[in-house]
Amino acid sequence: MVEKKVKIPSMTCSHCVMHIKDEAARTKGAEVKAIDLETKEVTFILAKQEDWTAVSKNLEEIGYPAEEI
Repeated sequence: MVEKKVKIPSMTCSHCVMHIKDEAARTKGAEVKAIDLETKEVTFILAKQEDWTAVSKNLEEIGYPAEEI
């Protein structure tokens, strides 16, 4: 398991949080560990580092591009 912490500037409300959690749940090998709406930081748990590529791509497609911290 690998932790990946990123910033998602377009995340502004609980509706955004729900979309991000749903998208992670649809990506094999990924889940959300923590979301801080105030700082716009999300921590993901990944089965392997390579799973981040799929999560990142999917988030960008739904309008929540992630920035490396």
